[in-house]
Amino acid sequence: MTRIVLTLMLLVLLAGCAGRDPSPTQGPEWVRGEEPAAYPRAQYLSAVGSADQRELAQDRARAELARTFEVRVAATTRQEDRLTFDAGGTRHEGMVGQQVDTRTEVTLRGVETGETWRDPDSGRYHVLVVLDRQRAAGALREGMAGLDAATSRHLQQADAAADPLQAIAALARGLEAQRQRSEYQQALRVLTGAGMAVRHQPAVLEARLAAEAEAIPFGIRARGDHAERVASTLQAAVAAAGFRVDEGEGRYWLEAELKLEDLGQREGWYWQRGSLTLQLVEAGGEARGERRWSVRGAATDRATAQRRALDQVAEHLGGDPRALIIALAAAQDG
Repeated sequence: MTRIVLTLMLLVLLAGCAGRDPSPTQGPEWVRGEEPAAYPRAQYLSAVGSADQRELAQDRARAELARTFEVRVAATTRQEDRLTFDAGGTRHEGMVGQQVDTRTEVTLRGVETGETWRDPDSGRYHVLVVLDRQRAAGALREGMAGLDAATSRHLQQADAAADPLQAIAALARGLEAQRQRSEYQQALRVLTGAGMAVRHQPAVLEARLAAEAEAIPFGIRARGDHAERVASTLQAAVAAAGFRVDEGEGRYWLEAELKLEDLGQREGWYWQRGSLTLQLVEAGGEARGERRWSVRGAATDRATAQRRALDQVAEHLGGDPRALIIALAAAQDG
């Protein structure tokens, strides 16, 4: 009888232990991947980092939160691209990483350490970092409002500009502000599920910029080494940028000069080295802006070394020709 009673007592004790909370050595719920009780996911983004040192665990937690946020925003960006720009093609996927970096930098300023727990067995630290969704959303909305105000100023400058190059430089600044704003918008949607009303449509600004750029005629000049090839490369870049190439006397001139030196053979390699200069010049001869690049090419034969140097010239002039021309135009625009 005594043995039966003891057995029943043992079963009762085991049942009681099974219904209790996990052992303290298992740590709080967030260490086990569950939702933090004090920081519900509806109100916070959170992440956990672990390490033998508290500071390293905290750094890892912040990095993990950044990665989580980046993945969510990048996915939202790609989805938004498909939904918004089906008719005209999507934005280049290569831009997503840059866009996410901008949003993450702004949004993650509000990250805080929520809780810290040290495993009594291993001595390892576990740190929970949290980001208040509404607080981060407030920072994004403030930034978006500032970008809207900046865009309005740039559009006013474009409307008031007597010089067409100053006008497109102002338009380009306004468009860039709205592109950044659209990235904040994606982050805001990730945080809150809703965006902020759009005052300036990037597509409208892009269309206006393209139309005004197309109306500006540019003459092309090249001197120095390989002048004919440089002129052809520059002309193609100007046309690709959406500007009009004027074979006659344009209001503006783009003048390129290539100075290329053959250094001969050194340790089995032929070397070409020099510089490329591009100037934006008024019809009267006054320079508006200038850009310089170093140029070099190396190969086991002279012809290939020269070709590689000229390939660099094409890269410099054709990488982003519209941005390059606008930068030259804005050189005296403050």
